[in-house]
Amino acid sequence: SRNTKKKFVCDLMEGKPILVCLMVLFLLVNSTHAENCKTHIAYSGTSCDELTCRLACQHDGGGRLTNGNCVVVNVSVQECNCAICD
Repeated sequence: SRNTKKKFVCDLMEGKPILVCLMVLFLLVNSTHAENCKTHIAYSGTSCDELTCRLACQHDGGGRLTNGNCVVVNVSVQECNCAICD
């Protein structure tokens, strides 16, 4: 029974380097296929509503929207910024 446990633990340890190599390979491949994103200003004005901003970004981005949010430019101007990715 004790030898069986040792063999089981040894077998598990043999697979760890392979698993680590596969994880590193996966992360490298994932990072090389990073999306090409651009910031687009859907509208600017004295106020910005988050829901309206997201809807405007979806309309402008044609479904490629990854993020849409309101940004305060200065005291009197807010922009609706959209991140649109290929």
